[in-house]
Amino acid sequence: MIVNFPARKSLPPTNPTSHDLSAGNETIVNVVAEIREGFKQVIAAINNNELQARGRRSVFQIIPRLLTKVQAANYCGIGHESFAANCPVQPVRLRPGERGLRYDVHELDAWLDSLKENSTGLESENVNWLKRVG
Repeated sequence: MIVNFPARKSLPPTNPTSHDLSAGNETIVNVVAEIREGFKQVIAAINNNELQARGRRSVFQIIPRLLTKVQAANYCGIGHESFAANCPVQPVRLRPGERGLRYDVHELDAWLDSLKENSTGLESENVNWLKRVG
């Protein structure tokens, strides 16, 4: 990032009294204007780099089809321990060992869709429970 700050001008010597600051006000205003201009350039350079970086990331972002257990749990929106206890999807073995297990996104989607279909019956279960209670 290259930022060109304006050249610093030498301040004229002033000897204002503690009550009279009018002699240095013009100098202060000039210094503040230079600082503001420098900040504008820095912010513009940062924004330019962020836009370029976002453009690169969005073009080359690839979502993998096979996920590790932690990635699959995050994909489903639950913790990895709950995922391991509740997920019926069997992982695909890519290589020997625990690190070689991957979960297929399409199978995870099918499992999540089945959860949504089964959850529609909860309303009728709640109504039955209310009828039983009375």
